[in-house]
Amino acid sequence: MRKKFHFLLLFFCGMLTLNAQEYLDCVRKVKAYLDRNYASGWPLYATEEQKLLDIASSDKSRKEKAAEIRKTFPKVFELSEAEKKYLASAMAGDAKAQNDLGWCYLNGDGVKKDYRQAVYWYKKSAAQGNIYAQNNLGWCYENGNGVEKNLNQAFFWYSKAANQGEMYAQNNLGLCYYFGNGVEKNLNQAFYWFKKSAEQGYSVAQHNVGVCYENGYGVYKDRYTAVSWYRKAAAQGYEDSKKVLRNMGYSY
Repeated sequence: MRKKFHFLLLFFCGMLTLNAQEYLDCVRKVKAYLDRNYASGWPLYATEEQKLLDIASSDKSRKEKAAEIRKTFPKVFELSEAEKKYLASAMAGDAKAQNDLGWCYLNGDGVKKDYRQAVYWYKKSAAQGNIYAQNNLGWCYENGNGVEKNLNQAFFWYSKAANQGEMYAQNNLGLCYYFGNGVEKNLNQAFYWFKKSAEQGYSVAQHNVGVCYENGYGVYKDRYTAVSWYRKAAAQGYEDSKKVLRNMGYSY
């Protein structure tokens, strides 16, 4: 059914002229809506798809078809503020907008929280090389949000982003090595990636570097250096570092 639908959609859209832009936009929006829900395992996909096919193949004018599409699929055109801001660009292939829209769905920011939709857009963006989406997709795989939990996939996406310099992914990759999530435990690699992230100013990674120096994890044991990294993180307000410093006898 999906192959038939895509063939007919291309056929109908190929016949359009610039004067039929409204109709084309309607078809594209509904197609994207159906495809997103199909990817989420939506059981009504075939029924809803047939509705669009029936409208597209009718003898009505394109203007009438556009009006009927809007009436038949009202939810598609009832956009939230977040969707109004990002959806058009995301559908057009803008990787940044795709990641931003995924973030909105993940956090319920301006739109109803929907982890599956978040993963859908993160995948689109990550496939285009967006390092922030790659890290976010890794987080979804690590925690099983919107997708089946898969630590190997989490490690894969963290690695892609970390190797391109994304500091949150670098810390997350360090944690994978530290705990042995999706990869064999390796404290040397954990320290390496924590430090990469910490050097970019990420407070959580700075704290983790401090932990490594304090305990000799993947690096020589050095209390003085550990304190210096805890101080860096604490200066940015990281509470765990403040607590450690107080426990070590430093006022903070």
